[in-house]
Amino acid sequence: MQGSLFDSKLHFFAQPEFAGSSTKLLDLFAEWRFNDAFHFRVGQFRTPYSRAYITPLTNLQLTTRGLVIDQFGLGRDPGAMASGSLAEGLFHYDIAVVNGATINDHSGDRDAPAVIGRAEFRFGDLIPYDQAPSLVLDDPNGLTLGFGGAFARRGITGAQGVSTEQLWNVAADLAWTRGPVSLRTEGFWRTARRSPRPANAFGVYARGREAARARSARGLAH
Repeated sequence: MQGSLFDSKLHFFAQPEFAGSSTKLLDLFAEWRFNDAFHFRVGQFRTPYSRAYITPLTNLQLTTRGLVIDQFGLGRDPGAMASGSLAEGLFHYDIAVVNGATINDHSGDRDAPAVIGRAEFRFGDLIPYDQAPSLVLDDPNGLTLGFGGAFARRGITGAQGVSTEQLWNVAADLAWTRGPVSLRTEGFWRTARRSPRPANAFGVYARGREAARARSARGLAH
């Protein structure tokens, strides 16, 4: 469910999930759009780290994001986020402060909120997160380079008592579309300190696509 008020300045969005044994609230947020350069969002939402995770599953070109995104994506979280576009859309930014536990972790084992940021440089036509428009004839011709980063601290209870885990995350991605041909690739690096996780972890994925086009029947009849 979504809508807007005050001449589309105030946007709201809600998305429950009814699958499984219990109902979950996936997204619930309100966003005030002051101008193109500054939007402010409060609620529970997809964190702005991985381009592939920002894209809803229903709007992907393929049916899944892949195992790499499952391992390195930061998920949804309640918090606040500022975002906007500058230089006539060439540069886009998102920066969020969230509670750091994601929506399915109610343990409270965290020492501080997580800080998550993303920057994009957009050349040519805008390549939207929603990949559904690329399935029709009017494909954008453009290139987007994205960079994400996040820092979080969490409390972990182990044999030695409670320790504070520190997680640093960095991501870079490329989205390119030229007519029916498109390429998406993304790389991740995570380092963990005082953590049972591996000290360093890396992941990368790439997917390409060339869509077959049906020719218009207009003008072919005699």
